[in-house]
Amino acid sequence: TKTNSPYVVSTQTSISQSVTLTIEPGVVIKFKGTGSELYASGMIVAQGTTADPIIFTSFADDTFAGDTNQNGTSTLPHAGDWGLIRLLKNGSMIDHAIVRYGGDDIQKASIKVYNANANITNSTIEYSKYYGIAFETSTGTITGNIIRNNTAQNNSESTDVFITGNGI
Repeated sequence: TKTNSPYVVSTQTSISQSVTLTIEPGVVIKFKGTGSELYASGMIVAQGTTADPIIFTSFADDTFAGDTNQNGTSTLPHAGDWGLIRLLKNGSMIDHAIVRYGGDDIQKASIKVYNANANITNSTIEYSKYYGIAFETSTGTITGNIIRNNTAQNNSESTDVFITGNGI
């Protein structure tokens, strides 16, 4: 709920196959460190609004929900500060969200859809260390998004959208 926001994720947080995690508009989720991620075997329904987007960002990002780590400006967010949002179940969606500073060296994407049908729409995905969005053997929709500055590595593994396998 937005009322209990911000939430801090400091490890791999799994959503079991039989569960649907619904995230309200305006919720801020901050990820603390590499290896922190949402691993969704179940469905994620993150549907924000234009006025009240859902935020997925680094624990060091003071832009949303203030100085959560309470250290002023002594730490700044960087590409790859946290892992990813992994969507593994058909019907998952991210709409009207802002996703920033993910895609650590292990996961290489801020959002990864794997072997599923998922939609990512009307969102901003930025400052991933490698890929903003990765679709692997998946189908779905990527539309109405701003996907930018996901090129921290400046090599062939740095791109806004990476698609492989059958699908999309």
